[in-house]
Amino acid sequence: EAISSAAHAKLAEALPKELSSTAWAFAKLAIEDAPLLHAIAGVVMDKIAECDAQSLANVLWAFGTLVVQPGAALEVFLPAISAKLHTFDAQELANTVWAMARLGHIDKPLCDDIAARCMFRLPDFVSQNLTNTAWAFASMGFRYKPLMDALSAAAVHYQGQLIPQEISNLTWSCAKIGLLDEDFLQIISGRAINIIGEFDTQALSNTAWACATLLFEHRGLLDAISAQSQQTMPRFERQELSNTAWAFSKLQGPDRQLASALSAEVQSRLDLFDPQALANLADSMVDLSEGLLVRLEPAIQEFVAGMPTSLTAWRGNAFDEVLRRIGVDNFGIAGSQMLMAEMGIAEPPPAFIQRAQTRTQQACDEGDFRKENFGLIHKRVLCYGEWEVVMADGELVRGSALRENGIRVGHAAPPAWLRSFATPINTQIGRDLCGEFQLVTAIGLVLDCAPPGLTGKVDLFSSSTPCCSCLAVLRQLQLRFQGVMVSFANGERYT
Repeated sequence: EAISSAAHAKLAEALPKELSSTAWAFAKLAIEDAPLLHAIAGVVMDKIAECDAQSLANVLWAFGTLVVQPGAALEVFLPAISAKLHTFDAQELANTVWAMARLGHIDKPLCDDIAARCMFRLPDFVSQNLTNTAWAFASMGFRYKPLMDALSAAAVHYQGQLIPQEISNLTWSCAKIGLLDEDFLQIISGRAINIIGEFDTQALSNTAWACATLLFEHRGLLDAISAQSQQTMPRFERQELSNTAWAFSKLQGPDRQLASALSAEVQSRLDLFDPQALANLADSMVDLSEGLLVRLEPAIQEFVAGMPTSLTAWRGNAFDEVLRRIGVDNFGIAGSQMLMAEMGIAEPPPAFIQRAQTRTQQACDEGDFRKENFGLIHKRVLCYGEWEVVMADGELVRGSALRENGIRVGHAAPPAWLRSFATPINTQIGRDLCGEFQLVTAIGLVLDCAPPGLTGKVDLFSSSTPCCSCLAVLRQLQLRFQGVMVSFANGERYT
């Protein structure tokens, strides 16, 4: 406090390096003195022309470390960083992009330039620079495959020096952008096994999650994670328990000892889990599913009750607040089934489900454009729908459509009455790219051409569990065509 008070009095006469060093020191000591940071930022703004790369990077790093938003200062810092980027060394590049990720500030042109500069400076990167840069770009949603290939290749040279956090950050980053480099993963798996005793619960959970997301099954690594997790289970955070249970269920399933340890720990904390964790655990821990769903039910009822009852009301912000309050991206397989029952959405006939499975499998067999052209894997969600409706004059109209998640050529604008919503956890994902949203768009555009008074049915199938935004899309479809019965099949229930 004494140093902070004295610093405030002398900021105006301090040099940029002294200002940045002061901010760096407070952040390094985890002292969150926001008034001092903002005061430093204000003086730095006045002296921005005198700031070198180290001063700029250190000030931004301090804000990122303490997660204190710089406010208007960022509008001055980032252009200055861009102008002097050619002078940044490896540490300064890594710290800058890491701080931007921590602050949740995405500046694509600047990130593009930083990525290019990182490639140039890569020989100077040490292991921490490599892992922090990979984590930063992945967490901001950038899929710079050439850079990630280069970072992972460089990390191999440091494999004997990688610490647990660096290993988990690298594997998490690969999973986040869909980079399945089995040779690289095999190499760092060996390093992880050798030092598994040093892994904390977050590193264990994140590494397991990454392996499951990439469907990378390394028996030795999973056995090591299982054994270490059992020893440290009481120290796991709730989200870490949920992620670990999900990861092992996604792969070969937990061994008996891990399953028992997870079950005991989850049961001891049943009343502490948030709705998202309850939804994940209900799918991955079958023996506890019933009790978990009972605890999830209030969130499901609140979600359904919070849905607007008219299409006009869907255009407002009320449902955004419902999503924020409940804090769920996806209610899981079992939870979504309960929720759709509350919405009056039934299961479609078995014959339709069989047709949908056949059609979506055909689409998968035809190839994966993103993997074949960009070398990245991603979760493909194939959605199929059929409609059979009768117009007011008695004419019968039938049709079908198939859509896949992601950006597609000829991406159609949705009907005016349909909207998607940002989900509260993965806020950066554009939910208008969900396969379910695109399928309802296609169907809605067709049915909108008919005069009012349609009756009949729309059967829908998705190869994956719908997110909360897509559940809202189903409700909007119900409201738009109130004489049409909507049914939905979740393909994950049949695999």
